[in-house]
Amino acid sequence: MKLHTLLIVALLALALNFIPATAHAQDACPAIPADGPGVQRIDGQGSYSFWGIPAIIVDQPVVAMVDDSLAAQGVQAAFPDPHGQVLGMITSDFFTSPFSFTINLPAEGLGAQVDVDQDSAADAGVQIYQVGLAQNLLNTVPLVGIAQGAVLASYYRDAVTNAIVAGALVLYAPDDQQGFPCGYGADGELFTADDPIAALPQGFTVAHIADGAITFDRSPVASVEIFESPSGANPDFSDQGIVESFNTLIDFLRERYVFNNFEGVNDVDWDALYDTYLPRVEAAEAQQNVAEYALTLLDLAHDIGDAHVGVNLNPLAADPEVLPLVLEGVARSRGGIGADLVELDDGRIIVTDVRPESPAAAAGLTFGAQIVGVDGLSIDEALAQPVRFGAFPGTTESKRALAVQYLVKQPAGTDLEIAYQLPDSSEVMTTTVTAVPAIAAKTESSAMPMEYRLMDGIGYVTWKGFERTGIATHIFADFIKVMGQQQIPGIIIDVRGNGGGSALMEFAVLSYLFSPENPLSLSIADRYSYNPLTNEFVRDPYTMQLSAPPTTQPYLGDVVVLVNQHCVSACEFMSYWLQASGRATIVGQYSTEGGGGNVNAITMPGGFIFNYTAGTDIDNETDMPTFQAVGVVPDVRVPVTEETEQRKLEGGDPVLEAGIDHLRRLAFERLGHEPTTFVSGTVTSAVPTGWKPNADGTEYTSPDDPISLGIIAWTASAETDPDAIMAGAYPEIEKAGEIETDIGTWSIYGSEINGTYNVYSVIVIGGQPYIVTASTTDERLVPLMAEFILAPALHDFSVAESAAPAEATPANERITLVIELTTNPWLWTSFTDPAEQFDVETPEDYTITFNTDGTVNIKADCNNASGSYTADDNGSLSIEIGPMTRAMCPPGSRSDEFVQKLGSVANFFFENGILYLDMMADGGTFQLASASEHISN
Repeated sequence: MKLHTLLIVALLALALNFIPATAHAQDACPAIPADGPGVQRIDGQGSYSFWGIPAIIVDQPVVAMVDDSLAAQGVQAAFPDPHGQVLGMITSDFFTSPFSFTINLPAEGLGAQVDVDQDSAADAGVQIYQVGLAQNLLNTVPLVGIAQGAVLASYYRDAVTNAIVAGALVLYAPDDQQGFPCGYGADGELFTADDPIAALPQGFTVAHIADGAITFDRSPVASVEIFESPSGANPDFSDQGIVESFNTLIDFLRERYVFNNFEGVNDVDWDALYDTYLPRVEAAEAQQNVAEYALTLLDLAHDIGDAHVGVNLNPLAADPEVLPLVLEGVARSRGGIGADLVELDDGRIIVTDVRPESPAAAAGLTFGAQIVGVDGLSIDEALAQPVRFGAFPGTTESKRALAVQYLVKQPAGTDLEIAYQLPDSSEVMTTTVTAVPAIAAKTESSAMPMEYRLMDGIGYVTWKGFERTGIATHIFADFIKVMGQQQIPGIIIDVRGNGGGSALMEFAVLSYLFSPENPLSLSIADRYSYNPLTNEFVRDPYTMQLSAPPTTQPYLGDVVVLVNQHCVSACEFMSYWLQASGRATIVGQYSTEGGGGNVNAITMPGGFIFNYTAGTDIDNETDMPTFQAVGVVPDVRVPVTEETEQRKLEGGDPVLEAGIDHLRRLAFERLGHEPTTFVSGTVTSAVPTGWKPNADGTEYTSPDDPISLGIIAWTASAETDPDAIMAGAYPEIEKAGEIETDIGTWSIYGSEINGTYNVYSVIVIGGQPYIVTASTTDERLVPLMAEFILAPALHDFSVAESAAPAEATPANERITLVIELTTNPWLWTSFTDPAEQFDVETPEDYTITFNTDGTVNIKADCNNASGSYTADDNGSLSIEIGPMTRAMCPPGSRSDEFVQKLGSVANFFFENGILYLDMMADGGTFQLASASEHISN
């Protein structure tokens, strides 16, 4: 539903584009009868015609009497205190207008009191209430914050002066010494010094405002009506003839289409548009063809090019005579060849998803085939042809993407000649395919309006529309609660394909992402809407500030929003507020749809709907509509390439992956570094604050263990050439390049060993080689690790002037653990003890892997075990065996023996590339070969 509803007008301070009747000054007020206790119950009616109200307020409508004392004092930025609020009951079908309600009043009002009697004495004052229909978006009793905004209200305010001009208020006087105006006074304004003041009896009183005067009702059961903004009502031209309604529509849009007032934004030449389509309209009337009339307006809407201007044909589906004509008119959008097209960033248009047994598959079209022509036209010529889309794109980018899809969409039974080049071929081939009825791709859908989950330590939430608002906001509140409880550092809000909807829900979602200390101020934009009584558009500043509801902890971690060209209206406004306030990063392959306004609907002959944009928001920096016709542009633009499109077909999500990468980057960017010493205090470098050292201080690990940083002085040989050192330690290592720092030139290498990704940096200073190693078990973190962990360590690397080159130790002595012990899985080849010596027949069945995080993985024939180890530079080693499977291995297996003996290891050393493990008390010695050496032999 493309609806950034006009409910926003009612919501925000009830600035409802209404003007006051002529105010009459009066010297004295009639006395208000003081007999009886005053109003004890309110019985009222609510009425509306705006189609968006029942479409959105579907699950938690609430009638309430809300404290309005702040508004009476001219304070519009704050929400009223809910303590004086009184909830009512809807007593008829809310979805049938008008509906009825009742509110039972308490014996004593609890709202804030304001002195409005305009005398010099400080009085207790009166309580002032508004009656309204609200949506319980925040799932609280009483209503709080944004949920107190009235969709239907008991009075109107002037959009410019903010003065109350018509409707009803509920008043409460704690005694008979309080006063309230009975008129506007000479200045025509309420709550000013010249107001005539009436003495209020104690108790509740209803004040009715009309024609510049205020009258009071003290009946035990008083009547109060609540209603919508005049600008929110739905125009209805359905009782007019076809040509007459067309003339009325064009005249109406000349006056009421909001973007008439902004040069360069959806500019429309209404005279030219009228002249273009009038002949078709006249022909439709001559034939009494409502279907043709609706299709004519469909084409007219496409010429306007506004995502909120369109035709809803669904009401015509109920007419069996009209429906076939409508379906024939939109047949192109309902047919195709069973393949999707995408335009890549390099300008090529390629085939992506080819459905099995489709015409495209039968013709030999495959992923990556480039389309170079259709029906004898070049791509540019084909894209320039007029198209009756089944949607209403709002930006040039979105229209182009849709037009590319329509290159291979035709009514079922239509032949298309397609010129194409297969991947890795320069030959242009042609094929003729026949369109078939389009079959929508099967997608999993949820009965829930919103879903969330955790993935890779990141929160993820998604929903397809700002609808079912009460349930959806309850789920979002739970999502925020869980994220806070689990201290999740970043969340992703995925609104790709979100069709928009309720502005109320939009604001409710936003509120959970801001604290009362740092709220979202909507003052970065102004509202711009039409005043039907003055026949002019009015610019009205936003004054509201949004933050999490009371007693709720806001989520203040990093936020990424995923968008595409199908994120429309309320979806875009939410994205805009988050981007403009700096609260979130927008990630996507495309900008949003560009529907930057409030939509209203016009009922046309036959019952079909013509939607138009009735209002917009103006960005106070650009002085133009916020994102109309351009969309919300991603901060991080994900490329559209063959690789990203292939990734989608394989089940991947390159946009989501980019969002996750960005959250990780934000976390890395916030890392603080502190100087740390290595190599017996002779080396100083930078290590992220809070990282944990190992026992001997040669390696530091991040708190969540995915990354480690180690620094050693190379002593395994007398070699000082970095390439020779690394080739000797890792025969399969790859050199990535060199980096210059103030201290010298670093040689950079990379390797992947048993699921651990390592980046090594080697430098020789004063004849001594030093090796800095950054390692992670998460391949996706390698670029960030190199940029934010390794690079600072290299740039801040220094060696004490007194440091002398370390002596090279013999090859059969301890080599640094990180460099040698964790390089490979080790295969058990033989064992020797005082009583026996034996070779292991199948070494590949008995392996141990020492991981950089201090854990071990053991394969013992048909069983597997895990555990942990500790080691130091003196060659001491202990292995603690953890959980182990207990399968029955074949006869002759050494499964149990291998694991038991490993648990008694006390020392290790290397000799000629072989790892030796000594058991305690001369219990024997293991001999193990590296997996790479064993395979090569």
